[in-house]
Amino acid sequence: MRTLAKKRTLLLNKNWIVLKTITVERAVCLLFSTYKNGEPKAKVIEAVDPFTKFSEYTWQDWSKLRLKEGEDGIHCVNDIFRIPKVVKLTRCDRFPSDKIKFSRRAIYKRDEGRCMYCGKKVGNDWSLDHILAKSRGGLTIWENVCLSCFKCNLKKGSKTLEQCGMQLLKQPTKPKFNLFEEDFSSDISWQDFVDKAYWNIELKNDIK
Repeated sequence: MRTLAKKRTLLLNKNWIVLKTITVERAVCLLFSTYKNGEPKAKVIEAVDPFTKFSEYTWQDWSKLRLKEGEDGIHCVNDIFRIPKVVKLTRCDRFPSDKIKFSRRAIYKRDEGRCMYCGKKVGNDWSLDHILAKSRGGLTIWENVCLSCFKCNLKKGSKTLEQCGMQLLKQPTKPKFNLFEEDFSSDISWQDFVDKAYWNIELKNDIK
């Protein structure tokens, strides 16, 4: 089976809460899988116009549906199947993780690839800077670490911002949601399932 590499499927728990996105191949594997009693581990969910009602399909039923005009498909040896855009687990009721990894990648994404002192797009010319230097008691936390170009990093050194006449473009904070691992805006059919509260909820700080 050949799947479209860039396509993703939205995964919901049994209570219709968004967990994450998965590859189309993984989604199809879940749809094929069953529990010992024959119950499918997942079903395809599709909105019924005008997007206030939803239909559930087992893979057996879903595989009988024909592609809509202009729709991409999963190409097999003898057939083409519709891509499941939303899949719901039938038993799993876990919730999505609220942990955001404190990492270089996360800080680079949060600061939009710009030096927080001069505003320059840094490219490969960047480092992480402790706003209050570690030698002065500064902590390695979201609020005290930012992206810096080498020039500004060298100028600041271990001095305070006041001592070197520099200032931040904006005060760094912990992101409210994971910006880089998931993008739930890439498919309009997902929007019915992505509750605004999921994005706006205040996350507990996991960096002490």
